[in-house]
Amino acid sequence: MSGIRGDITRKALICIDEVYPASDELNASFFPVADFLDEAADWVIRVVPQRVLGEGKELPPAGLRPAADGSGTMDMPEDFVRLLRFRMQGWGRPVLIPIYDTDPRYVQQFNPVLRGGDAKPVVALCENGRKLEYYSSSRGTFATLQEGRYYGFTTVDDDYPERLHDITAWKVAELVLATMTDAGPMQLCAARVNEILQSL
Repeated sequence: MSGIRGDITRKALICIDEVYPASDELNASFFPVADFLDEAADWVIRVVPQRVLGEGKELPPAGLRPAADGSGTMDMPEDFVRLLRFRMQGWGRPVLIPIYDTDPRYVQQFNPVLRGGDAKPVVALCENGRKLEYYSSSRGTFATLQEGRYYGFTTVDDDYPERLHDITAWKVAELVLATMTDAGPMQLCAARVNEILQSL
C-alpha cells in the first residue's frame, strides 16, 4: 500500500504499538488497520474545525429548487459529507454552520416570523445530509446560488489533507482496539485523538 493510505496505515500501526501491551505472540502489523481507515477519516472530517478542510468542492447549482417564500431545497452530491459555505444572491452573509432536521430550531423555519431572514439566513441539512433546505425570508424569491462549497469524501485518496494524517491514524488505532477485549489501549488512543483535535 502506497501513497496517503499507506502513510496513515503505517502511522496507525505505530500508534497501536505505542499503546498496546508488548507481546511475543501479537504484533501490531496483524491488526486490520486498513479496514478501518475510511471510517476513521469520515469521522475526522465531520468533527475537525472547518478551516483545516481547505476550500472543498463547489456545489453544483443544477439541483436548486427555490420557492416563492424565500426558502428552497437542493439535493446534495453523492460524496457530500460537510457543508463549508452556502450563500444565495441577496443574502447579507453566507451560512458556514448549518442546522440539522433534528435540531429544535428546524421547526421554527416553517414559521414565516421565526425563520431565518435575509440578514441571518438558516440552512438545514435533512435526510441524513442528502438534502439541503434554506430559509432566508418570508417574502421574495432567492433563486440564484452565489456561492456554495462542501467537503466531499468517499475514500481516503491523495487529496486527503496532510494535516489530518496524525489524528486519522490515532482514530484508526482507536477503532481497531475497540474490537479487542482490553479497553485501556483504546482509551489511550481516544485521549490522543481528543488532544490532537483540540490543537487543530
